[in-house]
Amino acid sequence: PPPQYGHLPLMTGADGKPLSKRTGAASLRDLREAGYLPQAVMNYLARVGHAYDGAEFMTAEQMINGFDLSRVSRSSARFDGAQLLNCQREALQRLDGDDRLRWMLEVLPRDVEPRDVDGAGFAAAVIDNVVLLDDVREWARALEDKNPDDAAMAIKKTGAGFDKAVLESLAELPPDGDWRMFCKAVSARTGLSGKNLFLPLREILTGKKSGPETAALFGLLPPKKRAKKLTIGGGGSGD
Repeated sequence: PPPQYGHLPLMTGADGKPLSKRTGAASLRDLREAGYLPQAVMNYLARVGHAYDGAEFMTAEQMINGFDLSRVSRSSARFDGAQLLNCQREALQRLDGDDRLRWMLEVLPRDVEPRDVDGAGFAAAVIDNVVLLDDVREWARALEDKNPDDAAMAIKKTGAGFDKAVLESLAELPPDGDWRMFCKAVSARTGLSGKNLFLPLREILTGKKSGPETAALFGLLPPKKRAKKLTIGGGGSGD
């Protein structure tokens, strides 16, 4: 018997033109190298130009069983990077802790891991705050000696009572890996507590106002690196 034929419309970019490498469209290899999970890409593509019942995240079997050629759109479908990213977040959330950590280690090349930091410990600390490999790179850079904002600039931005003298006193504290004891010592020196204490410390150590638990990141840093971070800006760069 002759096969049934169907026509799938082209996927286009935001400009309405067919996707092409020449215009910067990502290939499957590009998506894989960026860290996208296969389940995320499949769920996104399944709904491009095809209507499924419900909006839930689907298994491959559900995609197959729910496919109906009569539900394929006749008009071109536009690629939506934001929606693909949402599918990636959903796919990651559906992985259990071990599988997410395995994904992280698989997409974490050696040149991305922060120097002198245990790769598995780093992955476990930031796993809930990453969606793609660029996010991993961002947190790796945050743990390097030089942050996007140095400590003095972080202090200036927080306006929480830290000053240059306090920063210099922080550098004198023993930079051991006990975050609670470190915070207790800093609180005693500054008289600060709660968010007025923790927010500036987070920004001094990572250059960021939010993200993974500072305690986990602090514990990853070798003593010399912790001490160096606390002295950034203390020698006058914040003047």
